[in-house]
Amino acid sequence: MSHFFFFLSTAFLNSFNNLMDVAADSVTKNGFPLPTGVIGRGVATSFSLVVLFIAFVTLIPIDLKWPNLTIILILDLILGFLYSAPKIRLKRFPILKGTILILHTAIIPIIAGALVSNKNVSDYLTVIVPLYLIGLAVHTVQDIGDIAGDVLVGDWTFPSIFGVKISVLIMLLFYLAAAVFIWIWVNNGYKNFVILLCFVQGLLSLLLLNRPTIWKIVYWMLSLISVVVLFLLLIK
Repeated sequence: MSHFFFFLSTAFLNSFNNLMDVAADSVTKNGFPLPTGVIGRGVATSFSLVVLFIAFVTLIPIDLKWPNLTIILILDLILGFLYSAPKIRLKRFPILKGTILILHTAIIPIIAGALVSNKNVSDYLTVIVPLYLIGLAVHTVQDIGDIAGDVLVGDWTFPSIFGVKISVLIMLLFYLAAAVFIWIWVNNGYKNFVILLCFVQGLLSLLLLNRPTIWKIVYWMLSLISVVVLFLLLIK
């Protein structure tokens, strides 16, 4: 049931974000349904509300078995709303924006898995910390592609504040910090290979210095490597 919840919560976060970002997406995302009028705001709003309602319904059986998990999942939905909500719009702030996305896509699912399997969440800190640092770097690539839209609506991301070159340097610092953490704290047979993957991600990020227009390709390559990193870090 928790898998279905994350499917619904992701659908809500993305659909609500698309509703709030019509102006920005009209500049940075060609052919998006809402800015082009293919899907009306009324239909999009109804879809977002229905998905949110079903997500809350799925919490009922989860709460019966794992009440502590329910609290965390409700927090996930609240953050998904505050991420894009007008006036609040937590995604306006660079570190906070990345933190919410990483919490939703990786950290909260890891915590949920630990609670469901009756494991100690603290045992996964050696996974969560480097994954968080790597996630901040990867999501910065998306922000490079959204510079024009973010400037238009006043969202503060590393690229919109500092430009592409400094943002890439910040990404390199995140990867370096992740590699150092893994070197010091992680103890499994794949440790050195995971550190190597962090440096590979850093090298791929350097491509954006001269060709920021290939950000989508770089983003998906970094994302795939991050999945491999996650898998290897979870192996005990």
